[in-house]
Amino acid sequence: MKKNKIFLTVFLTVFIIVELGLGVAIQLTDGTEYKVLSVTSVAVALLGALFFFKNKSTYVVMLIALFCTLCADILLSELFEFEGQKTVAMCFFSVTQICYFIRLYLNQKSKTAKTVHLIARISLTVIAVIATIIVLNKNTDALALISLFYFANLIMNIVIAFTQFKSAPLFAIGLLLFSCCDLIVGLLELDNFLPIPEDSFIYQLNEGPIILAWFFYVPSQTCIVCDIALQSQKN
Repeated sequence: MKKNKIFLTVFLTVFIIVELGLGVAIQLTDGTEYKVLSVTSVAVALLGALFFFKNKSTYVVMLIALFCTLCADILLSELFEFEGQKTVAMCFFSVTQICYFIRLYLNQKSKTAKTVHLIARISLTVIAVIATIIVLNKNTDALALISLFYFANLIMNIVIAFTQFKSAPLFAIGLLLFSCCDLIVGLLELDNFLPIPEDSFIYQLNEGPIILAWFFYVPSQTCIVCDIALQSQKN
């Protein structure tokens, strides 16, 4: 047990320092170097989680989630390009959120809580998809539908994670930071549909000295992996 605690302490210290270093490097670079460092920070998170392998359903779904996150970020990094790239990336991100849903669902002890959870999740997802079709009408496409499916499940995951905050605070915080990154990315994508004035808040997000999306994203992945490490010591 003592050896496990020492290993955990050393791992968390080294892992956080490495991710912090990558997070800073991402902010200080651009071009191909920036893209490679961004993907590397997510790959390091996946590798970190592998240190705590356990043949348990909750661990396996978390590992799949991190793997899908890496696949999505490789696609969105634009290190290579092909038609429908963003759609495929959002499919990977959606699988990530489904995996997080499974972990949260399995951790719920009450049958009533599980039932309410399922009803709320299905309802929110259906509403999000229908709203997308109504608002975009003829402009509705696969990317829009998958993106709204993803966001609906991310929101539900955050809500449920905070109901389990006492047992897994870092996971809840990690998902919240994940959503902050996605909110920034979503706002920046608005310029594809609407003209954004140069003096607007949204425009300044993109032109500021800090890449806000990655400012939130690297800590989100760090928190999630630290949670996996800590949870491994409980069982």
